[in-house]
Formats: sequence, structure tokens, C-alpha cells
Amino acid sequence: MPDHSPQDRLTGTLLDHRYRIQRRLATGGTASVYVGLDERLDRHVALKIIHPHFADDPKFVERAQREAKAAARLHHPNVVAVLDQGQTSDGVVYLVLEYVDGPTLRHVIARESPMTARRTLDLLIPVLRGLAQAHRSGMVHRDIKPENVLLTTGGDVKVADFGLMRAVDEHTSTSTILGTVAYAAPELVGHEPVDQRCDVYAVGIMTYEMLTGSRPYTAPHCRWRTRTSAGTSPRRVALPPVFRTAWTSSCCAVPPATRTLDPPTPQPSWIWPSPFIGRCRP
Repeated sequence: MPDHSPQDRLTGTLLDHRYRIQRRLATGGTASVYVGLDERLDRHVALKIIHPHFADDPKFVERAQREAKAAARLHHPNVVAVLDQGQTSDGVVYLVLEYVDGPTLRHVIARESPMTARRTLDLLIPVLRGLAQAHRSGMVHRDIKPENVLLTTGGDVKVADFGLMRAVDEHTSTSTILGTVAYAAPELVGHEPVDQRCDVYAVGIMTYEMLTGSRPYTAPHCRWRTRTSAGTSPRRVALPPVFRTAWTSSCCAVPPATRTLDPPTPQPSWIWPSPFIGRCRP
């Protein structure tokens, strides 16, 4: 059935006399994403159009603009670049992003999992490098998931969606309302302090899913805050030997204090990548 939502009616329109909206790529809890054409520079871009109930909140718009400016200063080949932002005279709030012309990691997992350890690392290490640069800049992504890892047709891997989740958190009071529950660290559910370890956790869940085709935790996410650290661990499956101890202890521990912040940097001679990334070279 054709989509007659207000967001879809934007197709074909021109934002701020520059960005022509062409076709919708996806819709999420915060925004819809379109392929657009920058008519000034004659290049394709991705246009993230914020949903009206967010765009109508002046405080959200101010925070989103502030976070987008911070994300725009993040330059790394494994991070989707923030190119521009704006708000039209009729209240449409948008971000202009680098357009990535390939699939998401979600599509790759659906097609290829369970993956070999080598294939997993080929996809994972670029993610870690992009996150390392962001973490050094004081940014925390908060919504790492396969849908936010994009691949170009040439095989380059890029992390998307920096610069918005903190504004969403402040708008909703809890990031997991709009984040994807399966990859959200337990501390994101409530009002506990959040740091880089929430991204470490999400990377661990993605790694497990790439290697096995399933996720490690099956209990409802809302129960995680009531669990104790004792007896709470990923269910056992046949992971490659080098992933078993390092992966479970470094990434997917439920209490954030038990997740390592600085495991060894990945080397070509071995299989385990650094889930925090603090020493990964950008």
C-alpha cells in the first residue's frame, strides 16, 4: 500500500533551496532517512528528517543541533560524516549525512551468519576504529546495532548515527525507548551513569550474533536491572575458542563495572579484537 504519511509527502521537495529529497530509505523512532541530491554540489547525500513530535520541541532541536555540530567535527574513514544541518521555515528539522551506497550489517548478518572468525573481524575492526576515534573525542554512541553499521559497495565499513542519541535521551528520559533493546546495555534502561562501556556492550552483542546467528541474552531486557552479577552471563554456544573467554569477560558482562575499558589492541596475528578500542589506532 502507498504510504501517505506526512514524512513521505516530502519526497520530491527541496530543503532550504539546496537538498532535493528523492526516495525514502528507512524509518526509525527518531527520524526517516532519505536519499537526497545536494543540488549545489551535485552529489548524493543521506537526509535524516526528524519526526514532527521531536521537531516541535525547541529544547530537543537545540540539543540535536549541538550534538550534530560535535559529530561534524568527528572525521574518520569508518564514521559516516555529518555534512550539514538545518531547519526549514515550516519547521522541518534535518541532518545531511554522507551517503553510503551499500547494505547494512543487518543485511550481511541475515545473509552470512554464522560467520567465520576472520569474516567477523574484517567487519568488526573498522567499527572499533571508528568508535575509538569517537570515544577519544568524548562521544558515546549509545545506539550501536547492525542497522547503524553501513557498508559501501566497495566493502568499506562505517558507523552511522552519531550526534543524535544524547538529544533523544534527554527528550525521552531513557534512551532505550528509541534504541534497539537487544543491543542496549542494562545501564541505559534507567538513570545509571553511561560511558563508553555501553558501546562496548553493544559491540559484544553484535559480535556474538555475527558468529552464531543469534543473540546471547534471551530474557526480556526490562528484567536485566533486577539481575545480580552472579549467574548472569551469555548462554553457552560453540564460539571459536579465542572468542570464548576474552569476548564474554570484556564485552557482555551485565554490570558495567565488570566490562573492561582497555583490552589489548587487535593484532594481525590473532583473532580477538579490542572491544573498547581505547588503544586501537584510528
